[in-house]
Amino acid sequence: MNSSKPPIFVTEQPEIQAILNWFINQLDKQGFDTRQRAPVLHIKKSSPLFKSLYRFDENTDFIWSCIKQLAEKEEIFQLQLARNYYAQDVVYERARLIFNPNKEELVRQWLQRPRINPETRHWNELVRQYQKFFENPAGLLDTPLKKDGWSAEQIMEGLICIGKSLTKPLSLRQLSCACFLSDSKFLDNHSNLIAQLFPSLYPNIVTRPLIINAYLPRTIRSILFIENQDTFLEYCTTAPEDQVVIYSYGFKASCKHIRHRNNVVFSIINSPEVSSTLEQLEQYWYQESPTEPDYYFWGDLDYAGLAILKALREPFPNLVAWQKGYQPMLERLSAGQGHLAEQTGKSGQAVVEQTGCHYTDEILLPALKKHQRFVDQEIYQAGSS
Repeated sequence: MNSSKPPIFVTEQPEIQAILNWFINQLDKQGFDTRQRAPVLHIKKSSPLFKSLYRFDENTDFIWSCIKQLAEKEEIFQLQLARNYYAQDVVYERARLIFNPNKEELVRQWLQRPRINPETRHWNELVRQYQKFFENPAGLLDTPLKKDGWSAEQIMEGLICIGKSLTKPLSLRQLSCACFLSDSKFLDNHSNLIAQLFPSLYPNIVTRPLIINAYLPRTIRSILFIENQDTFLEYCTTAPEDQVVIYSYGFKASCKHIRHRNNVVFSIINSPEVSSTLEQLEQYWYQESPTEPDYYFWGDLDYAGLAILKALREPFPNLVAWQKGYQPMLERLSAGQGHLAEQTGKSGQAVVEQTGCHYTDEILLPALKKHQRFVDQEIYQAGSS
């Protein structure tokens, strides 16, 4: 078996490196996934790759011995001499070097030239061509942005446009719309890349405030987060006297800066007569009050719902599961009336091991593991809880 460490003459002789690089260049031109044929290199006096063989100096015999070693010992290529080589001035005139495809990875290791997908190579060429438009273009190399229907040139044009557009404050969606053919969502999940490409301009990206739908009572003793819309609206019709009700679908309410001013806009679904209560809610929410209300969460009795609870405990450390809502669901679960994960497409839910909420960790999670069933929150308005 050949060693991945190259013979010393490969590292010391530029002529040998040039020959090996020629073969790798030919392979790269053929494509990344398929190889149509083994590259063949002809030894002839007119080729710049074999100048040493025709100088007939003290280095000529050495270079020829290196080529023969690569063929006979290393098996990098097959050496085929011309049929009438015995009638020529030199034995190697018009000889052929036929590359051994099985040695491609070994030669790439020797030359430190890993395989590069043609798309990646093309992308890197664009990056180098337009690098002057970015403060730090290194993050683009070897990581082409791809999206169905978009060419690499169109995407590069959009990235260049970012630097021209961020001279004024824009939200990420506005910036995306301006630079990517009116597609406001193209840059979703790419804010870190923008920060890397344009560190001095990145502060001009304005954080879109999160819209929080809420029911406000006349006085506030607690704040309840409800996961699902139907349950949220149904519970609000009961007009809780001293409980703020927040619609917290998915994880949107768990963002790290949710308790900072300018990052949230409250949308109040009930009477506008509660303006003074809204001011009190904002003081609690932005941690501008010396006291805190109780915080509760109520969602589906499954791992995804309890993962939301866990996430919400980051910005709201005192938040716990709302036992009044979960207890009837827990009773249905214990009675075997819940659904199996595979019945509702929940098989992919990651198991939550611990949340930090005592009731959840000691009661709800063990029940889920024991019964291997789930109960959705909408059972509340179905009148069965």
